[in-house]
Amino acid sequence: MMFIILLSCFMVIGRSESSQLSVPTRFNPFDDSVLYEVVWPGSSFNKDENVNSIIVHTNNDESYDCVIPSDISEMINEDDLLLNEDISPSQLLDDVFLSNDCVYLVEGYWNYELCHGLHIRQFHEDRSEDGKVIKTLEYMLGKGDDNIPHKPSNEESPPQWQYNGKDYPYYEVLFSNGAPCDIRDNVGRSARILYICDKDHGKIPSLVMVKESRTCEYEAIVVTSQLCHNKLYWTKSKPVYNIQCFSMNNSPREPRDYELFINDILNEEIVDEELDNTSPLPQTTPSSATVDESFVKGFLNTDFCLHGKSSGWWQHELCFGDHIKQVHLERGVMKQKIFLGIWDEEEHKKWFIKAGKSKQSSSHVTHLYVDGDLCDVTQQPRKSRVKFRCIPGGKSSQVSLYLEETTPCNYSMTIEAGFVCVLLETVDEYGLFHFTS
Repeated sequence: MMFIILLSCFMVIGRSESSQLSVPTRFNPFDDSVLYEVVWPGSSFNKDENVNSIIVHTNNDESYDCVIPSDISEMINEDDLLLNEDISPSQLLDDVFLSNDCVYLVEGYWNYELCHGLHIRQFHEDRSEDGKVIKTLEYMLGKGDDNIPHKPSNEESPPQWQYNGKDYPYYEVLFSNGAPCDIRDNVGRSARILYICDKDHGKIPSLVMVKESRTCEYEAIVVTSQLCHNKLYWTKSKPVYNIQCFSMNNSPREPRDYELFINDILNEEIVDEELDNTSPLPQTTPSSATVDESFVKGFLNTDFCLHGKSSGWWQHELCFGDHIKQVHLERGVMKQKIFLGIWDEEEHKKWFIKAGKSKQSSSHVTHLYVDGDLCDVTQQPRKSRVKFRCIPGGKSSQVSLYLEETTPCNYSMTIEAGFVCVLLETVDEYGLFHFTS
């Protein structure tokens, strides 16, 4: 990719002599799967007749002889060598499984305990002021069973877990017979424990992630150095090939405009990242927000609902003045739904009076939805708070929606949009909207 940047640079600030280019058949500068880096060694270069290179000139009359790597098929990364390790992953992890040691992960409200070969559980502890546990809420997510063997894997090609664009080979252990799942007709919960290699990790494995891959089915990631003794479980990294550009005819080590060109690219990337993390909208007063009256009326009249982005197994929806629910879709067809709250104006008013001014300001207001589906944890109906937050200057159709479970079966939804700014100017003493055209 850096070679593409280099070519773009010279196309912008100079010209290239393509007639000088003689490239191997495997070389393709527009192949994103092969990584290149441009280096500037200076002027010391004894050219070999068999070297493939291209002469490049800039508008500043600078000249460079850029050497293209040999056929990349001849350049073998150590990680790609044929491996002759005879130790199986189950043998490498024997000490871990036989130890019955437990590792823990703390994530917000829930904690997780994995006892290797025994079980994995999810729990929350309420403690007194002196630190004593006064109440524990827990779910067994899966238990080890000697009758259920570890999931077999092809030793020549272990399965891979994808995370942040990288593939991690893993060894899988299956747990079953966890706590009954009320959503799936009391079928027992189950978990997949994926052990992955981390060469820099200590001897004691660590539980680094637990997620619900689908309803009542879990996936836990454990990193350990034990597995690294088998190179099949090393994380593969793509090699980066150098393109060496040697200065010619008393040209500087690097083109004078090259550094400026690269800095401009990096600055653009930084700006793009900032725009992704902050509102790109101008900071204006709430009354100047762009409002599509038909959009606002449609929202308030429940002509349409707002939908949150998919979060794992669930998607969530708010139908204003009606309900909040989370659903699971398969090929566009709803397979599961759970109501997180139903709108009840009188219940909201009672709550709002007790909650006081903390639920309303010039930039936000919060509504309460109650009497959702029964919670198997608390044996109480689910309920949700919806915070409407003003984004000054935003268009009506630009809406962000977030949902989190703050405590078991108690949810917090945040709606951020420009039209909220105008709605906030119409709220009454109960935080209710009274929008008119």
